[in-house]
Amino acid sequence: MIALRDNIIFFIDEFNNKDLRGTHAFAIPTPVGMPLSRRSFLSAVFSRKDNDDIQHFLNSEGSISQAAWFELGCGSSLSTRMKAMEQLESIVRGRRLQISTVEALYHETKDLYEVDEARDSFLKTFITLTEYQLDQLGLAMRDTFFSLIRSMGLSDLSLEWFIALSVNGDKVAGFEYDFMSLQLNWLREVLDLNKVDHRHAIRVLQLTQQAIKTNAGFITNKEIDEIVHNICLRICRKADHLTYECLLLLGIILKYGRIPDTKLLILITTLCSVMNEQKWGSTAWNVMRGLLGSHYGHNVIKLMLDLLKDSVNCPKTQVLVGAIYCIHTALWSQQVSFLFRLSFM
Repeated sequence: MIALRDNIIFFIDEFNNKDLRGTHAFAIPTPVGMPLSRRSFLSAVFSRKDNDDIQHFLNSEGSISQAAWFELGCGSSLSTRMKAMEQLESIVRGRRLQISTVEALYHETKDLYEVDEARDSFLKTFITLTEYQLDQLGLAMRDTFFSLIRSMGLSDLSLEWFIALSVNGDKVAGFEYDFMSLQLNWLREVLDLNKVDHRHAIRVLQLTQQAIKTNAGFITNKEIDEIVHNICLRICRKADHLTYECLLLLGIILKYGRIPDTKLLILITTLCSVMNEQKWGSTAWNVMRGLLGSHYGHNVIKLMLDLLKDSVNCPKTQVLVGAIYCIHTALWSQQVSFLFRLSFM
């Protein structure tokens, strides 16, 4: 007992004499660091990295919060609205919105299209929205978007938006009776003989090809007539890097649509003019073969014979050579006609 008492007394003395201020138990707590600066509401709710913030932005019905509507609305500053549009673009990529929400977003922000500084931001956001929320666009909204695209003329963004809206020309519901008028305007621009290498030319031609393939029933004879006329005029006057796509377009019109009777002669003349060109001869012959195999076949042969009879008035020798090649190939064989063509030239 005496030994135990001595040990306790020793421990108490050591405790009283030792400076424990630096130990963990007696250390003065360090002040907690200053909290992070408060982020703006939209910056938080639109953050791609923070799913919880996104949940705060979208409510359970597939809409957005009232605070977000306020930031997007005309009551906020232009810089705030543009920032909100950029952040909204990231949201529509991964979350499905209601049809009514998509419509409300457009009507709430459409005034930005009239502001030069905000126009590109508005268009890029709605191009993304169209691509990722396509099933949530009603017929009225699709027609509204199409009308805006048509008013823009041909540009990088209008072309991109139309491709997204029509799924590369396949789906034209909501504007099925108007889409070809837009395509015609764009075709006139890219096929203009006074313009060199329009950067959208090939893309517009390919888009028109696909649109006719899947929606030929909505295209009028007058529209087909104008397309054939413009394409043939371009090939005859300026055979270049667009000729191949132009010939493909003529073949698609023949296969899925109807060649107007009034354009049969100009079509035959066009095909004959490039029939002997190595780059386009096989493509032109494929179109001619389809023409000969159609109900136009007899008339096509007759028109080519008429060209040969009136050869003095034919402005291009290539047309006569092409007509001879087509007649011989149609009546005999391609090999015999090929040998004849070489000896003729």
